[in-house]
Amino acid sequence: MIKLNSKKFPDIFYESDKEIYYHTSQTDTPFDFKFDVSEDLTNSTEAMNLIGSFLDDIDNLKEQALLFVGSIITDKKHKCHDLVIYFFDEQKDVSVVGEEGLNKMFGTTCHISYDLMLKCLKVVRFGSYIDSGLNKQAFIMDLSFGRSYTDELLVIYFDTNKNIFCIAHES
Repeated sequence: MIKLNSKKFPDIFYESDKEIYYHTSQTDTPFDFKFDVSEDLTNSTEAMNLIGSFLDDIDNLKEQALLFVGSIITDKKHKCHDLVIYFFDEQKDVSVVGEEGLNKMFGTTCHISYDLMLKCLKVVRFGSYIDSGLNKQAFIMDLSFGRSYTDELLVIYFDTNKNIFCIAHES
């Protein structure tokens, strides 16, 4: 077993050429979190060191993602504006998640603003893979209001320079 080079998450181990998959209960994280890495990266020390660096910077990456999403909400001309608005509007629709779900996700059932919703997003998965479009290593961060309440995800993709290059809505 090889220990991942992460100061923030020192108890993550992996085997070369094998996929890494940790669930919240297996790592000491401050958030509801799944961590996965494709097997084509685990045999590269450079790739795995980069993963450790990204994990150590997870709070800043989340903040960057939230700022990016917030900017898309306010920019009606952004190519992903409708996608993000749809994701947020669906999650605050009482007919979709129910009053109890709204109250658990946002602490209220009325006047749910996009700003409040942004503050309630949580990282539920973080991982790394080889992106077929980039033909190189990339990172994925799934944001959600809580897997107990919804299976909808806002997916943020980062390149190896910690720049966001794509956003998607998945379920």
